[in-house]
Amino acid sequence: MAGLLCLLLFFRFIFGLIPLFEALSLKLSHLFILVAWNFPSLLNSILPISFALAIFFGLRDVSMLSETLAIQTFGLSLKILMRPLLVFAAFLVVLSFSLGFFINPSFSFQSLKFKNFLQTSFSKLVLNPKSINLIGKNFIYFDAPTDGGYSKLYIFPEAKNDNPYAITADFGKIRLDGVNKSLVLSLQNGSVLGFQKNAQEFNEFRFEKAEVNFQKQAKQEDQSDFTKEELDGFESHDLSFLLKKPNFLLDGLDLWKIATLAENPADRLGGQIQIWDRLLYSLSFLPFIFFAFSMGVQNPRLPQKGSIFYLLVFIFIYYQLTNYFKKAASFSVVPAFFMPLPFFVALFLGYFLYRGTLKNRPFF
Repeated sequence: MAGLLCLLLFFRFIFGLIPLFEALSLKLSHLFILVAWNFPSLLNSILPISFALAIFFGLRDVSMLSETLAIQTFGLSLKILMRPLLVFAAFLVVLSFSLGFFINPSFSFQSLKFKNFLQTSFSKLVLNPKSINLIGKNFIYFDAPTDGGYSKLYIFPEAKNDNPYAITADFGKIRLDGVNKSLVLSLQNGSVLGFQKNAQEFNEFRFEKAEVNFQKQAKQEDQSDFTKEELDGFESHDLSFLLKKPNFLLDGLDLWKIATLAENPADRLGGQIQIWDRLLYSLSFLPFIFFAFSMGVQNPRLPQKGSIFYLLVFIFIYYQLTNYFKKAASFSVVPAFFMPLPFFVALFLGYFLYRGTLKNRPFF
């Protein structure tokens, strides 16, 4: 189950990169580099839930084989199962803390720089003569390069509204439109052939000079739409530059500077909220381990389907409450130091259920 969750999130990330690769005609090696830069972020996003599910299914199998009953028969406590899990959970807390506060921001920044490099590098695109060249969903064919351009061009743009058309030209040059981030073909002495739907006739329009614009860059999320100059400015750790940085690029030291040194109270509040948010995410292993242990260690004669449902509901409610208190703090409904309240409630409830499980009094 945990492995399946990891695969789903991984492929979701890969599918999110497909428009970028399709638009820029990139190589597979570029994909591996982007995955490497984003791997810490992916890892941190699946760790708490995967850990809880792994504990649940592992202990459920042990319980179904009556191993927990055998342990209690020999007069031993189920704490011997919990101790190594707590040690591993402590390790994961430290790992998640390091990822959230230091590693993820650094790797995310490098990922953005690499994406920016890819999005601008296609200005050096070299087309292959006497073969079909794919730019996005557009096909281009030409005879040979000449005079800094291409001769005898045949262009087949992506058909829209079921009305295909083709463009021919005696000569063309490629240039990059840096403002619109698109590829522009400047054509000379050509024609546009418009084909009628469900008919063999076509209309021809001759031109001496024309430009064809190929929108190379797929629409990206706001967090990755930065210019090279903006990314260079993000490398500074001066407070004035930190306030312009998006939150996911701020490391722990940056957030501490903003939370303590920013003149604007709203900026200080934003830094405090981000610190609490990342810290509580790292600590979420603790309530999860107690609740997963209580759900996994159960009487073999009891129904098994209900426990996983309760575990998933618990995780869902915990994240919803955490997110609610985060939004409430951002709107100054509650102080930022109220954000840990769902964590302490969940920790108390999980430990309460864990104590009941040790006394052989399951609650579900």
